[in-house]
Amino acid sequence: MAHFVSLQRNPPSPEDDIDVLFADAAGNARAGLWGFMDGSTACTVKITGPGSATPGMKYGNTTQVWTFTGLTAASRIQGFSGTRPFTGVLEVHIGAAGASLGEQNKALLAGSDPDERARVAGAFVPAVPLEKAIGDYHYAPKMGTVRGLAVHITAGGGAADSLKKTFEDRGASTHFVIDRAGSIVQYVAASIRAQAQGPGNGHFLSVEMVGVGAASGACQTMTGPQLTTLRGLWGWVRERHSGVPNKLARAFAGRKALGTELAEVYVKLAHALGSSPVGSGVSDSIAACIDSYGLSCHYWLDTAVKPCPGVGIMGQLPQVLGQPDRVAVAGDGKYILA
Repeated sequence: MAHFVSLQRNPPSPEDDIDVLFADAAGNARAGLWGFMDGSTACTVKITGPGSATPGMKYGNTTQVWTFTGLTAASRIQGFSGTRPFTGVLEVHIGAAGASLGEQNKALLAGSDPDERARVAGAFVPAVPLEKAIGDYHYAPKMGTVRGLAVHITAGGGAADSLKKTFEDRGASTHFVIDRAGSIVQYVAASIRAQAQGPGNGHFLSVEMVGVGAASGACQTMTGPQLTTLRGLWGWVRERHSGVPNKLARAFAGRKALGTELAEVYVKLAHALGSSPVGSGVSDSIAACIDSYGLSCHYWLDTAVKPCPGVGIMGQLPQVLGQPDRVAVAGDGKYILA
């Protein structure tokens, strides 16, 4: 099926799908139409409401670039083969005020748009807007189709609202942080990419659970208050993104260079989670895990060799979805800190 993609790569990839087009304040935007050829027929793009669409360069027979002008939030964009709809409908969001991405992030988190600011337990999450370490690709700093939420661990202590300098100094970030007491803070607006899980950044919102990690790869589990708050955040993600199921995303069952023993524990845990009542199977391909939908974690979405968020938290993921117990496998106790 043809669909719209962001232009973060040259040529674009079908994995870069978007369901929202983010136009600038003047209503200008660009996107690729992947699969624009219907046999020998080149598809057209039509706009319902304000705006115009102009075709541009082609990347072989896979993608055509389209430029849009005069868009508003009322505009809807769709690809057609002749008179037949050939894509889903693309929504339009107009970008926040501000010349820089940091200024836009501050403006979005100062507002009350429920698509940008999370609501947990009936209230907007407090915000500490980052001004750097966001928008991990210059030409596509916005999220693509949101497929779920990725859970991380900070590997250090602190309150949820105390990490702005740490993130900006390290050039890394997350959308949310939940501390050991269950307090939650939002650092990045939901439409902007956080620099959290490498190639998974474009499709998974991210949350850091405050917790200690050791050089061995051992990490703390989530506290009861953290679990409760994470369940609330997960509910907001699913409310705003109806295509995200109350399931785990595909678990990564390949091997990374963690050391033989720990790597084996991660493989066993992936299979246990993937075959659980809320599982979606396993893959030894990070790309296949990114292509799935549901609750995920850093380890399943990034090629980096990091044990984040630790086997303890990974085993707790089904509890976020309503399952009663942590999933455990032989040998995991050695890698769980009190």
